[in-house]
Amino acid sequence: MKSYTLLLNLFTFLHFPMLMNGQVDSSHIHFHGTNTLLGQYSNMQGVGSEIPPSFYRNDLRMTLTVYDVPVSASFFLTSMQRDYRQSINNFRIYLDVAALAKTKKLADAKGLVTSSVGKLESAKGELENYKNLLNTADLDNVKNLGVIQKEYDKAKGELMDATSKGQEAYDKAKTKYDDLKGKLASAQSKLEDGKAKLAAAEASLNKITAQLEQAQSLVKSPDLAKKGETYVKGAGMSKMGRFLTNFSALEIGKCRPNYSELTLKGIPVSGANIEFTPGLFYVAFAMGEVKRSISPSATTVPSFKQSLIFGKMGVGRKKESHLYFAFLKVEEKVNSLPADVGLDTLHQDTLYLNPRANFILGTEAKLALFKKKFTIEGEVAASMLTRDTQSPEPDPTNSDVPKWVNDIFKPNVSSTVDYAYDVKSTLNLKTTMISLGFKTVGPGYVSLGNPNLVNDKVTWEGRIEQTLVKNQVSLSAYYRQSHDNLVNWKTSATRSIAYGITAGIRLPKLPYLIFSYTPYFQNTKSEAFDLKNSVRVITASAGYNYKIGILRSNTTFSFFYQGTEIILDTIGTKSKNLSYTFNEELSFKIPLSIAAGVSFNEFEYAGTARNIFLLTISGTYGMFKNKWQNTFGVKYTSQDYNQDKLGFFLNSRVQLWKMTDLELQLEKNTFKDNIRCTQNYNQFIARLTFIFKW
Repeated sequence: MKSYTLLLNLFTFLHFPMLMNGQVDSSHIHFHGTNTLLGQYSNMQGVGSEIPPSFYRNDLRMTLTVYDVPVSASFFLTSMQRDYRQSINNFRIYLDVAALAKTKKLADAKGLVTSSVGKLESAKGELENYKNLLNTADLDNVKNLGVIQKEYDKAKGELMDATSKGQEAYDKAKTKYDDLKGKLASAQSKLEDGKAKLAAAEASLNKITAQLEQAQSLVKSPDLAKKGETYVKGAGMSKMGRFLTNFSALEIGKCRPNYSELTLKGIPVSGANIEFTPGLFYVAFAMGEVKRSISPSATTVPSFKQSLIFGKMGVGRKKESHLYFAFLKVEEKVNSLPADVGLDTLHQDTLYLNPRANFILGTEAKLALFKKKFTIEGEVAASMLTRDTQSPEPDPTNSDVPKWVNDIFKPNVSSTVDYAYDVKSTLNLKTTMISLGFKTVGPGYVSLGNPNLVNDKVTWEGRIEQTLVKNQVSLSAYYRQSHDNLVNWKTSATRSIAYGITAGIRLPKLPYLIFSYTPYFQNTKSEAFDLKNSVRVITASAGYNYKIGILRSNTTFSFFYQGTEIILDTIGTKSKNLSYTFNEELSFKIPLSIAAGVSFNEFEYAGTARNIFLLTISGTYGMFKNKWQNTFGVKYTSQDYNQDKLGFFLNSRVQLWKMTDLELQLEKNTFKDNIRCTQNYNQFIARLTFIFKW
């Protein structure tokens, strides 16, 4: 908890100088966010679930924007945190690049420049009209000043003549002179003010004209999107804002850096992640803890503390032509677990748990041609995995490994080296996309930065996508083939083939229709057996949104079929799964909607059939201008009338104050097995959510 408090203070400290600076206008400071506190109570744990019956969690997200610089923070705490698992609690402080782009509309710079042409033309027209009015007013002021000047000169002469005609004549002439003198000063001031307004209007008109010419030039440019972003940055952002747009990622805390499939992809890293592209230069860096150490026990699997360092640099932007070089080091700390855990049956050697180290060197390149319509990209990486950093080093006298390799990577007798590469080309036209790819991952290639990467595999893949009738009709197809056992080191080899087609039709004022067929075939051969596995999947869905008098109706129907056949040598087994789902929703003019759904599932395996029927009915009603919404429903499931489940649910959400919402969810489920009564249960679940927004 201390770490979260410390980071919250750090978040405030980073902005304190800007907040205390007298030059910062409060209108340029925005602080907003949400805090969601959820608590659940249940009288039993869910069947097949590891989530405890009762728990709480708190999710705090906030953003402080000073001028156009948004810095966000997120903090997540839950009672489900356990010492024998990796941490669920997390925090993150980051530059909100998406919010920065959204604030300045950089995400649609092309559209912004295009729309700004009309606005600038309108502004130019208004300024020209304003200038014409000022010119007319200026002429009137000059004319009026000339008339007053003549009357003033005349009154001045009369005043001089009146000095010899007596006091009464003099006072009368003096009053007339003073009055015209004031009118003359007022006319002169009005003329000068008009000239100043005219000069300001001319300056604004010149500025608008220059911006309009620049925007019109950008619209005609073949590279509108790229130049438009530059235009928007220069026109509407501060120097700091323009500098920060060079960061694709700038974050500390629990990050999920995602750089490539062969090196680092999406694993949680508690540390820092930076991705920076100033101009043509590119640099990325990530460092932190991937796993914390977990001591073994009778019910837990131990884990060493695992740390990561990643770096990538090169030239070019990611979506354009570029060349990058990458380095990854993941190491498990041997001292993070005791050598003797104190349990006779759970020594590290017994569990085959050894501290590992992983080094990866890689390079990736991309060539974008013909205005990015055709691209070729690829990645090559070499990985060294040391399965036990405590193993002895190889005899240097009998080793062919260069000394500098030993000094840097420190291999030992448990170390292996292998490579992987991935090549892909894409043709992207206005309504057509074609891509081809080839990937090889060696049997000894391992990346601890992407534990889900499957090694010992070669894959070919092709895909085509086509849209017709102004994107109202879409067609796509793909083909993928792979095989393993690349160096014939396993007792069996597997080859798989998958392909599929998908078609979609979305015509105006007509129901939509989506259809797909995706079969998959796998064959595993060895000297002892021959296993064939085939799966054929067909899906179809249709829907329509229409009016019935004063009602609004939304009707959908979906169909799913999966046929599986497994043949082991000469023995075959088949299974089939069919499901039909129909949903209907009616919306009234009053804040009331009623929804109903029915689903029927047929499942057959090895001659044994099973049917499942599911029915759901619910209604939602809003009160006090929808500030209080309530949903009540019932769910019923039946399996061949042998098992029945009846459930009731109530969701109620109310806006207590302008920034506060309260949501209550109640569920009551009753399960009855007519054959095995010991599995019967009655479940009650209550969830209370408090949402605070500012």
